[in-house]
Parts: sequence; structure tokens; C-alpha cells
Amino acid sequence: MNPRSLPHTSPLEVVILAGGASARMGRDKSRLRLGRWTLVGILRRAGRAAGFRTRVVRRDRVPGCGPLGGVWTALQSSRTAGTLFLGCDMPFVTPRLIRLVARAA
Repeated sequence: MNPRSLPHTSPLEVVILAGGASARMGRDKSRLRLGRWTLVGILRRAGRAAGFRTRVVRRDRVPGCGPLGGVWTALQSSRTAGTLFLGCDMPFVTPRLIRLVARAA
């Protein structure tokens, strides 16, 4: 299945939360590289390989609320029945794991 051809009304989407200040890290951790790919790039590829529409939330509509600001932002613009949220610092999430969670939901 080509992830780009998925309808926007698919039952589930994957949202990568990458809007944090990375205060403890001192730099944008979503842009850190692990091998050839950024952390966000790894997760984006995993979501698409699992067969789901995948998008990144970098700018929260309600800043300063931590991850909940990103969750709210994503839900306000979602056109799916369900959303799987991933933090941008979870590079070892695999397409298989995403499919397992989707099936369990």
C-alpha cells in the first residue's frame, strides 16, 4: 500500500510531537541524527511504512503547555477516527509496533 495514496479519512493517523523547547537538551532534539536520518525522519518513515498518514506537529496552537499543546493542536485538525501520538525522541518505534498498537485500538 502506498502511504501517499491513503485517503485522509483513514481510521488512524500517526502524529509526531516535535514542538518542544528541548530546554534540557539545549538544541532541537527532533533534528538530531541517528545514522543518516533525523529522529523525526525515522518516525515519519515508520508511520508511513506501517501504512498510515503521518504528520509532524512542530508549532502548537497553545504554546507553553508541553505535549498537551501538541496533542490539542493535532486533534483540532485531525480528520481520522483515531490518532497515535509519538514523541519525536522515540526513534526505535517500528512499523510493526505501530501496526500492533493500531490493531489493539
